[in-house]
Amino acid sequence: MASDRIAKVLALAASDNEAEALHALRTAQRLLAAEGIDFVELSRRLIAGDESEALTAMEDELFDLRAEVRRLRGEIDKPVRPPADSANGFGRAAETEAQLIRLRARLAELTADLEGERSQTLRLQASNANLLRQCEETHRLRQENRRLIQIAEAMAAEAAARAAECHRLTQSLESKPRAHPAPKRRAAGAPVRQYALF
Repeated sequence: MASDRIAKVLALAASDNEAEALHALRTAQRLLAAEGIDFVELSRRLIAGDESEALTAMEDELFDLRAEVRRLRGEIDKPVRPPADSANGFGRAAETEAQLIRLRARLAELTADLEGERSQTLRLQASNANLLRQCEETHRLRQENRRLIQIAEAMAAEAAARAAECHRLTQSLESKPRAHPAPKRRAAGAPVRQYALF
């Protein structure tokens, strides 16, 4: 996809000149159509790209945390050798035990962080799936809207054609001369009826 060109064209859509902004959007629409996508698909890809970058960063951090946990477990599991100098044996043993306690505390802290990162990753994945569903539903609704607009336009054209036909028929009926019946003539010798009002 010519993403650099589309990005430059979309940047022009922020212009204060409405004609220039509209022209930029139309040009971007043509460029996207040449790639076989529209603005809905572009937004879906952008959302998926942002989410995948966040998930990649989270996975890297999880990998580092797991490595640190493995290293700490290795240090904890190392056998503690008693010091050669028995005079300092108790002091070194206490220091070693304190170090083990610190290492266990650090391990517990890292394990909690790891669980938190895992929960965050699951939330991001669920959010990503939800956004993808919303994009697909928006795309479906837009296609249905286009179909209904086409049906409405076809029905409007058919109604206009019928109205034009009715108008033409009305005009042709009005332009024909009407035949008036001839007045009846009285037969010769027929009595004339007269009415009197009293």
